[in-house]
Amino acid sequence: MRRLVLACLLFCSTALRPTVGVVRADDKEAPRPLVGTHVVSTPAEVRFVDAAGQPLGTARGGTVLDVLDSEGEMLRVERGWIKRSDVVPQGEAIEYFSEQLRQRPTAVAYASRARTWNYLGEYDKAIDDCDAALELDADCAMAYDRRAQALTAKGRVDEALADFERAIHLTPGYASAYSHRARAWLEKGEYDKSLADCDEALRLDSRIYLAHYLRGRVWTRRKAPDKAIASYSRAIDLNPHYVPALNARGNEWFFSKKFSEAEADYSAAIRLDPKFDIVHVHYNRGNARLYLGKAALAKDDYKQALKYDENYVPAMQGLAACFAAQNDYESAIEWQARAVKMSKREQQPKLKSVLAHYQAARKK
Repeated sequence: MRRLVLACLLFCSTALRPTVGVVRADDKEAPRPLVGTHVVSTPAEVRFVDAAGQPLGTARGGTVLDVLDSEGEMLRVERGWIKRSDVVPQGEAIEYFSEQLRQRPTAVAYASRARTWNYLGEYDKAIDDCDAALELDADCAMAYDRRAQALTAKGRVDEALADFERAIHLTPGYASAYSHRARAWLEKGEYDKSLADCDEALRLDSRIYLAHYLRGRVWTRRKAPDKAIASYSRAIDLNPHYVPALNARGNEWFFSKKFSEAEADYSAAIRLDPKFDIVHVHYNRGNARLYLGKAALAKDDYKQALKYDENYVPAMQGLAACFAAQNDYESAIEWQARAVKMSKREQQPKLKSVLAHYQAARKK
């Protein structure tokens, strides 16, 4: 579950202070620009190298990667450099693996397609592909790992843990299985076990940014903001395009009252993936901007949040606060009244109190 910034916007006589709880290209064509996009590895095992061509590790087929840079036939992703011929754009991956399966069904091809289904949030399809893979090869560690990821996402955590255990038993050096199991332990509230799996994943492969991100999630839940920020920052160092870490660090900056840093991380997240948790990220950036005295910009964010969820009460409150900060109490009253009308009964006394403040300020 993503941590959201929750706000209660209060008006006082001196100032308005929101209190926030916060290609594969055809050989005959020029290569397509892939920087800033997601690609998917196609071999059963893809190898990463550093700038000098020295090995940096491997990943299995179907791994989704962020392209950070390119040079000739090489792409730089978060875990090093890979051959352009070893990946396809993420949007073409399902068809690529489906064609492989039409030609010759293999466990690896099913498990590779399953990873893409997971990325797309099609968890039942991922499970079906993993089941098909295991029918062909009962010892396919990839299939256990990818099925476990889908099961975790569906909330079937105990089943997921059993699959992760099988994947790790079959391939003890399976670093990404440890990092994904860390997420399952996190969902169960087993924070020490989650941290232990992150540590083991990083011991096996120090460039697994997901492990750093999940460490941050643990520290967030344990209310250790400095440790959380350090972990999210390490994940971002390894993969500057990893939007969940940018968003999570933005929340931590916000709760630490470092609003400029929060605004910068939310802005980076929105730039890299405009659709990521769109309502909450815009709302959260609006809160940071309101604290920074940027009411006009904050207003744009709250309106963007309402564009995708017209009944999102906190954004209505935020808009009201922006208008009040600009001494437009008529508009502030209008939006706060909407918030009262759309809110739950237990929320209404506090919202009505803020509405009364705006009404009183209008009369002055």
